[in-house]
Amino acid sequence: MDLSKLNTQETAEITHRFEIVHPTTGEGLKAYIDVFGQNSDAVKQFEAKQLRKFQKMELDNQKSRKPKLRELDELRKDALENALVRIAGWEAVEWEGKTLEFSAENARKMLEACTWLQEQVIEQSSDLGNFLKA
Repeated sequence: MDLSKLNTQETAEITHRFEIVHPTTGEGLKAYIDVFGQNSDAVKQFEAKQLRKFQKMELDNQKSRKPKLRELDELRKDALENALVRIAGWEAVEWEGKTLEFSAENARKMLEACTWLQEQVIEQSSDLGNFLKA
């Protein structure tokens, strides 16, 4: 077996397109999102930034008599950012009856309103099978 065909570091920069599915029915919505793999540079940079932030908070908490706890809003914001860094583009996405052009601002607006979509983006990006050569 040639293990170079299983090199997920190389293929993580190649995007994977998936069809958005309705959150309750599982029906395909004929709208598509392109995502980078979990091993892509953008995702690794985001994860490194999150790790540094968490480590700093832990260090500060060790020095303080009043430890700082993470709030639910902060966790939700982190989940949103985690999904945003994985999106490379989309096709056939509509918002309020009009085609929604891909931009970071539009992606943020869509993922804030459709939090269920964050899970699909992260799941598709994390599925190594989506980025391995057959």
